[in-house]
Amino acid sequence: MSSSRRHQDWPVESKVYVGGLRSDCTKTDIEDAFEKYGRILNVWIAQRPPGFGFVLFEDAMDAKDAARELDGGKVAGHRVKVEMARDFGGAGAGGDRDRDRDRGRRSPPPRRRSRSPPPRRRSRSRSPAQKRRRSRTPERKRRDRSDERRRR
Repeated sequence: MSSSRRHQDWPVESKVYVGGLRSDCTKTDIEDAFEKYGRILNVWIAQRPPGFGFVLFEDAMDAKDAARELDGGKVAGHRVKVEMARDFGGAGAGGDRDRDRDRGRRSPPPRRRSRSPPPRRRSRSRSPAQKRRRSRTPERKRRDRSDERRRR
């Protein structure tokens, strides 16, 4: 197996993405499905969130063959999506985060999204033809201060 355990460091031309994995899928399940296409150097399975992983082949042609043949096939009895991994570069592949760590800085933790739907907001029409009018209370007679002075 490869010395680097971090899949971000693996060469993308020999790296295969596997999606649709069940949470109980093991490295052995993946190795059993992929080993007939060539020598496997490493297997990485995501834990949080589960459902995908990567396989690193020794040879790029073996990786391409596996991606073509196993896409839509079954791994551990369940249908999976298999394709060549893409190089997202920079922050998408953890590049900025790693650079900050190397410099001794820590990047802020990612924001977690709530599972509940966002509250609905009323849309306001911005068209000038539909101006909203404020309701008014009935007019009261106002006393003019000048009238009060005259009475004194």
